[in-house]
Amino acid sequence: MAKVIHKKIWLSGGFVLAAIISIIPLLSLAQEYIPLAPLPDLSTGQNIKGDLGSYAAGIFRLGIGIAGVLAVIMIVVAGIEYMATESITNKGDAKDRLQNAILGLLLALASWLILNTLSPTFTTFSLNIQSPTGQVIPPVGGGQPQPAGYILTYGTSGYRLTLQEAYFRIEFTTKDGEKLATDFSQAEALKECQGTARNVKNNGGTVTLNCQRRVLPGPPKAETFKSYNDCAKRATLFDSPASQFIVGDRCESSAVGNITTDPPYQDQQVCLDKLEQKSAEGYFIIKSCEYKG
Repeated sequence: MAKVIHKKIWLSGGFVLAAIISIIPLLSLAQEYIPLAPLPDLSTGQNIKGDLGSYAAGIFRLGIGIAGVLAVIMIVVAGIEYMATESITNKGDAKDRLQNAILGLLLALASWLILNTLSPTFTTFSLNIQSPTGQVIPPVGGGQPQPAGYILTYGTSGYRLTLQEAYFRIEFTTKDGEKLATDFSQAEALKECQGTARNVKNNGGTVTLNCQRRVLPGPPKAETFKSYNDCAKRATLFDSPASQFIVGDRCESSAVGNITTDPPYQDQQVCLDKLEQKSAEGYFIIKSCEYKG
């Protein structure tokens, strides 16, 4: 009897595993799924509608519900048989049937409890993937497309000043004919470079490149200002040939913060009216009602 029970358990487990494996490829093929026959949702009492993930989740819940009902029926039948019979053999069979029914009920409930504890998505069969940043990524080959319309993006208006760090280079030939080059990028770099040039000349050498200011490789330093006058005043501090920074973008109007993208507008005129309103409020327009299909 024990071998028969174990064989039934292994067969049931294999059937459940095969069913799950057969459903996984289908989940990746379609987002919208129209079943040929309706399937009731035990939690709402209505037929399941929507994507294949919802349908698979409904099958899972329905299977657990059916298993629970059958287990209760078998427990009642086994209990009646156990009380009604006088035969020791029949009582033993009824006891085995009762144990198997309770075991089956516990297995059905434990399967949901284990999957839901590991991750709630295991019991919902969601086709959406959660990214590390919290953004929902639609599944490959499906997903809800972004609605078409006119896109308006704007941000807090301001003035941007970029500064690139500079260095000074001197190239010279010594009295012995050796060609050398030296770079200066620290504070008072120009003065040090000019001092080196004087020393070269005093020692009989020849300066071929006299303290040329060059841009130091690397990302520029950006500063933002709400007032153009404040930005321009700051920029003039770096106009000197001795400055350690070279001005890149000089007080160009740009969005400096609080960048907002409105939902797509279906009516272009509504989008243009909103654009005019934001422009009048002093916002910097990044995308001016560009159509995106």
